[in-house]
Amino acid sequence: RKKLNLEQLRQKLGLEAILTRSKIKQATYSDRYLQASEAKILANLLKISCDSHSQLNILVLENSREQSASARKKELESAFSNLTNSGILCQVKVQPKQNRKHFEHARILEITTENKTKYKIIFDCGLDFIQADKATYSITKVTYIAIVEV
Repeated sequence: RKKLNLEQLRQKLGLEAILTRSKIKQATYSDRYLQASEAKILANLLKISCDSHSQLNILVLENSREQSASARKKELESAFSNLTNSGILCQVKVQPKQNRKHFEHARILEITTENKTKYKIIFDCGLDFIQADKATYSITKVTYIAIVEV
């Protein structure tokens, strides 16, 4: 597997043009199964486009067999600490497991930029196809990402 730096990873995923054109005003990532390791990757991907006016919302589903909702929230907030430490507002919302039928199964990143352009980015299998190793990343399986300007 080829090792990629962050810029190369953004290019490989097709996100470079979106993330360097205009700062992010608001981004919402919805993923039932988001893990802390994937959250750190997402934070690193988005950081280049965020400033103190950016807001990031993370929506996940409670997984009561593995951890409580509060523990899951705390773990994910910690994963986004490199953004919050830079003054970026990051909110994690854990939806109760009993409401899972109202939680979309797709893993979607919606971005609104400062110039009011909106994107919907659909990740077929979330971010679990990316493996991080210090400052390099590897793509571990074949998947697809759909990027739509809305």
